Amino acid sequence: MPISPDVVNVLVALTDHTNPSAHHNALQALNSSLNSTNESFSFFITNFAQCMSSTDNTVPNHLRQIAGYLLKNNINSPPYLVSNPLKRCSLTTSTTQEVQNCLLTSLQDPDNEIRKTASTVISSAISNSIITLESWPNLLNFISSSLTGVNNNSFPFHGALLTILKISQDSPNKLDTDTLNRPLNQLVPILLNLFTHNIPAVRKRAIQTIQSYVEIFPHALAVNIEHVISNLGKLASDQSSGVRQEVATTIVHLLDLRAEYITKHLSPICEFMLVSLSDADEGVGLAATEFFFSLFSSTMVNEQRRKLVTSSFNLLQVSERASERA
Repeated sequence: MPISPDVVNVLVALTDHTNPSAHHNALQALNSSLNSTNESFSFFITNFAQCMSSTDNTVPNHLRQIAGYLLKNNINSPPYLVSNPLKRCSLTTSTTQEVQNCLLTSLQDPDNEIRKTASTVISSAISNSIITLESWPNLLNFISSSLTGVNNNSFPFHGALLTILKISQDSPNKLDTDTLNRPLNQLVPILLNLFTHNIPAVRKRAIQTIQSYVEIFPHALAVNIEHVISNLGKLASDQSSGVRQEVATTIVHLLDLRAEYITKHLSPICEFMLVSLSDADEGVGLAATEFFFSLFSSTMVNEQRRKLVTSSFNLLQVSERASERA
């Protein structure tokens, strides 16, 4: 289905700040049309998705951005139907496939903002059940193949990583279902491999994605928990403060929610956290402070281990005083 010239004209009017009247009229017409029927809602959502994914220069980049913005807002919070104020608009079956194709195209776009918007739209659509993962097998195939491909610094790679991060943060349970054959069993090892990626932002997002599953603690995480803790330990002195902060935050979450898995690793973890207290990055120091607060509040950590930590803390203070005198 070709992009509607009427929708493009609406986008042009919305971005024309030299004509407030046209801007107002376009916004009013859009709002009244979006929620008139599911068909009308689907028409605009499809055209927004097509505009955002347009790569043949028929839609200028600034219009692609505004189309993405409108798509994101209306997927995240669909308007209520005029005919039924208690029911939100939904996509018609006939348009869902086109929207999915456009979003996958946008995930591979050279423009980082387009990829970010597409990943947010996908996560919102799944979280709000506007689109289901069961009806979109190509999405998980795309994510898996992009994250394990030869080029681990491509546009599809970064689009896939952003998407799995946002889905994991918004709807972690939806990636651990029997109907999907539990894709986390495949994705968790892939994400662990990314802990050693040469780009700090990739390492950080991989850690954040794993971190999203600590609370629900799926089987895929449980069977890989030793690898998770080991890999976190290797990143404890990472050159990127953002990575170090996520390492510390993940350990805090594990201590708060799954302390039984880290008690035997407590000694090296405490050493890292003690050093982190004086990290140059304030976020790392705050996470370390939270760790020790949680540690001494935890019922899973016995008194002997608390004494070990206290002893280590005293040694650190002695070492610091000696350094100051020197």
